[in-house]
Amino acid sequence: MPNKSILPETVMISGIKPSLPSLSYDILHQKYVIEGLGTGQIAKQFASSKNRIRDALIKYGIPLESKRHRFNKTNIPFGKKLNSEGGLDDCSKEQRAIEIILKLKSKGLSNRKICEELQSRKIRIKTGKEVWHPESLRQMLKRIQEG
Repeated sequence: MPNKSILPETVMISGIKPSLPSLSYDILHQKYVIEGLGTGQIAKQFASSKNRIRDALIKYGIPLESKRHRFNKTNIPFGKKLNSEGGLDDCSKEQRAIEIILKLKSKGLSNRKICEELQSRKIRIKTGKEVWHPESLRQMLKRIQEG
């Protein structure tokens, strides 16, 4: 008995590539700028190559960003929030927390005592949790001082 496949037979005509989804400005802007996806991630979603995505970004005038300066939901500094263009704006709630932290630090409190004070005031970290860690606070203060 011959081996019969239940899948329909496909015919590939030489020289004709299967059509891929259209990469419009709106789709690329949403994926690259707003969602913060990289060219490789977008390429996977559209069964395409990174170069095709990069060329389309350039074609539509969407500025290419280096990985160091790109922000997404996971790497936004405390005190900032992501805007619709993929840039950063001040987050007033977190800016008030930074003011409190700097005031407590100027009074000579240790990072551990500052963390305890923030937790007692129910001030949340970026992820929404109320648990502050001295090492994370130290790194945040270093970033603030570096400007």
